[in-house]
Amino acid sequence: QDYLVGDAPSAADLIVYPVVQQLLRAAAREDARPLDLGVYPLRDHYAHMDAWVQRIEALSGYDDAYHRTGSDCTLCEADIKFLDEVLRPAVETKDAD
Repeated sequence: QDYLVGDAPSAADLIVYPVVQQLLRAAAREDARPLDLGVYPLRDHYAHMDAWVQRIEALSGYDDAYHRTGSDCTLCEADIKFLDEVLRPAVETKDAD
């Protein structure tokens, strides 16, 4: 399956994606690297999860709704905008089917 709960984005993706991004941003920080959290870079540790992240980021509207501000960004307005403008409509479309 392409997403956490099937072949289309769902509420699970809506909830988990920003948490994963926040974890990756924290793990990528220079001062966190000595901790060797075992998640950064994601593709080296969890290839399937990295592929899922890539699918989320390939969703139509992602680039317009989610502007990255660098690895120091925390859960912020961009995360909320992405959830509201990209993932929520994808979930609502799936639920309507």
